[in-house]
Amino acid sequence: MATMIMGVLLVLAAGLGGWGTKSRSKRTLIFWCLIIICVTIAEIIIAAVMIRALSIDTFDYYTETTFLANWKSLVKSAETDTEDLEWIQGIQTEGTCCGWLDVSDVEENPTYLECDSSYTTTCSVFFKDAITSHFGSLQGIALAISILQLIFIVTVVTFICRFKEFYKGENIDFGDYKHIPYGSKAKSIDDLIA
Repeated sequence: MATMIMGVLLVLAAGLGGWGTKSRSKRTLIFWCLIIICVTIAEIIIAAVMIRALSIDTFDYYTETTFLANWKSLVKSAETDTEDLEWIQGIQTEGTCCGWLDVSDVEENPTYLECDSSYTTTCSVFFKDAITSHFGSLQGIALAISILQLIFIVTVVTFICRFKEFYKGENIDFGDYKHIPYGSKAKSIDDLIA
C-alpha cells in the first residue's frame, strides 16, 4: 500500500515539476522539490522498517509463535486446497525440508503433504537461510536507489537555480510592439507599445 501511495505521489510530483518548468514558476519548482524530498525521506523510512521486519532477529522472534501458527493453518487448508498443497510441496522440495519446527509433528507435517522422509531440515531453517542470503542485497539496492534519488534532486535543483539566476530575456523589436523581457511585467498598455 505504501509503495502505491509513493508511486502516485511521484507521478503527481512529476506533473507538477513539468508544469513548473514550463511556466518557469520558482514557487512551483520549490514546492516540487519539497514534495520529492519528503517522498525520498518517506522511502528511506519505509525501507528501514522493511529491513528491520526482515531481519533475522525479527524472524527468530516470530518463528515459534506467529509463523508457526500460520504454517499450521496453511497445512490444514492444504488438505482441501490444491493450491496450498502444491505451494507447500514446492517449498518442501526446494528446501528439502519438512514441518516448520518439527519434522515428526503431525500438525506441521501430516501424511497428505507427502514429505520425503529423508528430509531432516525444518522449513523454518530454509526460510531463515533464504532471508539471510537476500538480506544484504536488499539493503544495498535500497541504499543505492536512495542515494541516486538524492543526487538527482540536488542536480535538478542546482540546474533550476542556475538557470533562473543567469537567464535574461532579450529585447526584440517587433515593429509596433516591444517584447517584454522575462521576469518583468507590463504595467500599462503604454509599456507594450514601442
